[in-house]
Amino acid sequence: MKKRTKIIATVGPVSNTSEKIEGMIREGVSVFRFNMKHGDAESHKERIERVQQVADSMGEAIGILIDLQGFEIRIETRESADICIRKGDILTIGSSFDNEDANVVIPQDVVFQSLDEGDAFFIDDALLKFFVKEKREGSIIAEASNGGTIKHKKSMNVPGKYIDVSSIVDSDLEKLDAMAKSKVDFVTLSFVRSKKDIAMLREELNKRGIEAGVVAKIENKHALDNIDEIIDASDAVMIARGDLGVEIPIGELAFWQRKIIYKCRMQRKAVIVATQMLYSMIENPRPTRAEATDVANAVFNGTDAVMLSEETAMGKYAVETVSAMRDILCFNEQFDVFEKVRLELKNPTDFIINSAALMTESRKIKTDMAAIFTETGYSAKTFSAFRLPVPVVAITSNPKTAEIMTLYYGVTPIYCSSLTYEFHSSELILEKLSKRKLEIPEEAMIIIHGQHRERSEPTKNALTFVSFNS
Repeated sequence: MKKRTKIIATVGPVSNTSEKIEGMIREGVSVFRFNMKHGDAESHKERIERVQQVADSMGEAIGILIDLQGFEIRIETRESADICIRKGDILTIGSSFDNEDANVVIPQDVVFQSLDEGDAFFIDDALLKFFVKEKREGSIIAEASNGGTIKHKKSMNVPGKYIDVSSIVDSDLEKLDAMAKSKVDFVTLSFVRSKKDIAMLREELNKRGIEAGVVAKIENKHALDNIDEIIDASDAVMIARGDLGVEIPIGELAFWQRKIIYKCRMQRKAVIVATQMLYSMIENPRPTRAEATDVANAVFNGTDAVMLSEETAMGKYAVETVSAMRDILCFNEQFDVFEKVRLELKNPTDFIINSAALMTESRKIKTDMAAIFTETGYSAKTFSAFRLPVPVVAITSNPKTAEIMTLYYGVTPIYCSSLTYEFHSSELILEKLSKRKLEIPEEAMIIIHGQHRERSEPTKNALTFVSFNS
């Protein structure tokens, strides 16, 4: 109950055993990520089943997130050879190796054709920068801005350039076909540019009967230009700082992280900060000072979740990395540093939740906990947006809702198969807390609940205050 910011961990070769999965859950993981870019669908399905089996045996609600590859540009080198480049060198790039002068090829013709004289582009996560000096029939002449080594199949970024391609590639559709019968709670879409991309993914999920929240990865300038409509159209947002830090000046990254987090809170959407959070722990047992500060600043910005990628997928210290992140989160969540939000009240449920939040925020009445009975998770998501310094338990009879709430800041989801949404006494809540070995409130508890048995009616919610000292 002490940690409120959620941890997402990527499952990979070093962390796909039941022992490692259980260890990461015990240390604080709420959601596991499966990167569809690597590995085949069958291996991912096996790992998802393994995670679910471990979570069930522990009595924990755990979220499953699959991360689609999306459209990405990767260059190819002739005979897959490394090419050493010095500053000022001229590089000839072709659309195919039919061009005998080209040692590097951009295999996607639509990308090749989109480049113009004066354009800047990067190779290998911005380690190498080039400018297009001249464009000829079937070739591009580029000048290197710095030295380094061009390696086969490395990434390429063209900041600010709109490339007219679908955000969902054929391999993504094949993975979705294979995942249709797996338990999936969230699907991320890479290189989102507008709400149209989100609508396209929802259509593909609906075709396959996949009930999952759509997570928009923000990783280019077009996404920033359309950030409000993207947040509105999505169920959650991931600030994917790897590509975003290449697509925009790196000095702007912290600003956009803070701004996007605040916008998501205002729209009651979960938000994730990702990429290189504890990157050095791939090889080392302790994080750097800068990494610890980065994780803490994500807390201060008000994020719902922080994500580990290579650190848990292929690092030497997967479980220890989760533990280190948990300790940083726990300490820094103690301090009331969040920007205050005043949400637009759209329905009677919002008024009830706003009242509960104001009671808690004022601290005139000491409250140890907020308990929320919810069928859809809406009440818990809205209460979470306030980032209040009290633990929240959200009790639901819908197992999918319990898994979706694993992404909400400060919310501990509890699944109860036989649940009535009207409130009679606090005994059920205390029983569930005790069974899960969670902290029991000592002073008082705010309870948000329905007024009709067996039904969740957002227009019929009520607020009850229970004191344990009366």
